Amino acid sequence: RIFRLLTRMTASGASSARRTPSPTSMHSASARTLALDGGFLTDAADADAGDVGGSTPGAVTVQLGNLPAGAPAHVITFDVGIN
Repeated sequence: RIFRLLTRMTASGASSARRTPSPTSMHSASARTLALDGGFLTDAADADAGDVGGSTPGAVTVQLGNLPAGAPAHVITFDVGIN
């Protein structure tokens, strides 16, 4: 299954998108599938904008930085596997 998140800013400020697995933990993000606007991100919490479990255990996180209200939408995608 592929998750596709579309983000839009309605007010100025910093933004991050986070997807946390369900409480049953029956699924997990597939390795090396995280992308922002079509560009792949590493799974580790490092110099790029995203990580899987690094910033928040059990969550996919993408930092979008400071965005003005009305900034173009960003698309975050990642694959999810069933455990």
